[in-house]
Amino acid sequence: MKFPKITISTSLLFKIAGSFFLLAGFTVLIITISTNVRGRNALEESVFDRLSVASSLKEYQLVQWFDGQYREVILLSELNDVLDQVNVILRLNRRPFDAELVGKLKQNTAYINAYERLDRTFKNIRSIKPQIDQISILNRGGYVLYSTDRQKEGKYLSLGNTTTYFTKEERNLYKPTFYSAPNGKPSITFATPILNADKQVVAVVAVDLNLQDVDRLIREKTGLGRTGETYVVGSLETKVTFLARSEDKDKPEKNDEFKDGVTSFAIEQVMQGKDSFIAIDADSPDNQGTETSNIREARANRLYNNYRNVPVIGVYNWIDALNLGLIAEMTQAEAFAPADRLARETLQLGLSAAGLLLVAVYLLSRRITQPILAIADTAVLVSKGQMNRKAPVVTNDEIGALATAFNKMTAEMAQSGERLAVYSRSLEQEISQSKGQLTAITSQMADGLIVVNAENRIVQCNRALADLLQLATEFDLLGSLISEAFIGKVSSQLSSLVANAANNPNQVFSEQISIHDRPISVVGMGVFMEGESADESVYTGTVLLFRNANYS
Repeated sequence: MKFPKITISTSLLFKIAGSFFLLAGFTVLIITISTNVRGRNALEESVFDRLSVASSLKEYQLVQWFDGQYREVILLSELNDVLDQVNVILRLNRRPFDAELVGKLKQNTAYINAYERLDRTFKNIRSIKPQIDQISILNRGGYVLYSTDRQKEGKYLSLGNTTTYFTKEERNLYKPTFYSAPNGKPSITFATPILNADKQVVAVVAVDLNLQDVDRLIREKTGLGRTGETYVVGSLETKVTFLARSEDKDKPEKNDEFKDGVTSFAIEQVMQGKDSFIAIDADSPDNQGTETSNIREARANRLYNNYRNVPVIGVYNWIDALNLGLIAEMTQAEAFAPADRLARETLQLGLSAAGLLLVAVYLLSRRITQPILAIADTAVLVSKGQMNRKAPVVTNDEIGALATAFNKMTAEMAQSGERLAVYSRSLEQEISQSKGQLTAITSQMADGLIVVNAENRIVQCNRALADLLQLATEFDLLGSLISEAFIGKVSSQLSSLVANAANNPNQVFSEQISIHDRPISVVGMGVFMEGESADESVYTGTVLLFRNANYS
C-alpha cells in the first residue's frame, strides 16, 4: 500500500492558515457591508435634513417674495400721485378710446401732464423693481388707459385666467396663476382695484412680473453640495414645467429639452399636493404594526430618479398658497460617497490586517504543526517497515503526548513483530518436521496416494503411485488436474469419485479402475475444515488411495 507524501500545501498548516484567512475575509466583508449600510442610512438622514432645511428656507423666502409683490402692487394702487393722475385721465376719457378721441387728448394739456407724470412715476418704480416687466391702468370696462407697453393702450385687456386679481382685504385668499410670457419665460400678472376716496373702484392696476428674483433665490446652492439642485415647478397652460431652477453646470440645458414639460416621481407627487415627509405617530391605534412599512415608504419617497433619470435623494413640498411645488435634490452618488469611501477604506484596512494576521497565524501554525508533520512522516516510515523510527517529542502539550504515545505504540509493535517472527520460524520448523514425517510415511506406503486440493489439482503423491502408473518420478503429476493426469474412462471415474467426496463429508467412496490392464481399487475421502459456525464445514481437498486389486 502506497501512502501519499505529506507536503505543506496539503497539510494541517495550510488548512489552518487558509481557514483563518477565509473566516477573516468573511468577517471583514460583513463588517464592510454593515458599515456601508449604516453609513448610508446615517448619510441619508443627514442629507435629507440638510435638504429639508434648505427647502424650508427657500419656501420661506418664496412666500416672503410673493407676499412682498402683493403688498407692492397694493401700495402702487394706493399712491396718491397715481390716484390723482388716474382721476384726471378718467375725467377726460370716460369711454373706450377711438382715433378721434386719442388725437384730441394728446393736445389736451391736463391730459398730457397727467399722462407724463404717471409715466414718469411708473418708470421710476420699474427702475428700482427689475422684477416688474409692465404696468397697466385699466378702466372698469377693461380698456387700457395707460401702459408701459404703448401697444396695449386703448385695447381691451381681459383679466382672465392669466391674471391674479385680488383685493387688499382678500389678497391671502388668491393663489398666483402662472403663464408663459412672449419671451418663453414663466410670468405672473397681479391686478388690484384703484379706489377713490369713497372706496369705490375707479380703475384697475395690472402689473406683469418676471421670476428673475425667484430664479436667483432658487439658484443659491448653499448647503446643497456640488450636485445639489432646487427648482420650482407648476402648471403652465397645459403642462408641468419649471418656474425657476438652479441649472447643473455640468449638464447644460438645451433650448428645447423640456418644451413638452418635465416629469419625475417627485414632480408627479408634488403636483398631486403630496410631500416627501410622512409623519408617523407610533402611539396612534391606526399605526400599530404599520410603523416599519411607513418608515419604508418614507425612505422610498426620498430616494428616486429625477427628471434626468439620475438617482437622487430629494425633498419635495407643495406650497398651496403659492400654487407651486418646491423640490430640493442631491445625487445619491454624492450623498453616499462618504459611506462608500469609508466602506472601501474599511475593506482595504480589514484585508491588510487580515493579511498581516495571516502571516502571524502561518508562523504560529507552522510552529504548532511541525511536530504533527514529524509524527506523520514517522508514521509513513513505520508503515514501510522501519519500526525503529521514533517521532520527536518537542513539546509538553497534547502533541507531545501524542508523539510519546506513538513511540510507545511503535515500540510495542516492534516487540510484537519480533515475537511473531520467532513464532513464525518455530511454526515453519514444526511444519517442516511434520511434512518430512508425512513424506516419510507416504513414501513407505505400499499403496499409491494422491492428494487433490479444492481446485482438483494434484498437490501430493507418493512413489508407490509412480510405480503403479509406471512414471519415472512421483513429481510428474504434481500441479496437474485430476482429469488431465489420467485418460479415458479412468479420468472420468476419478473425477466422479473426487466430486462425490467433495459433496459428502465423512463418507468414503470407492471405484474400480484399470491401469495398464491391471485392476486397481481406488478409495476416496473428502477433507473438510470447520467453518465459522459449528454446523458449517469447508471443503479443502480429497485423498485418493490406489491399491492393486489382485493383492487385496
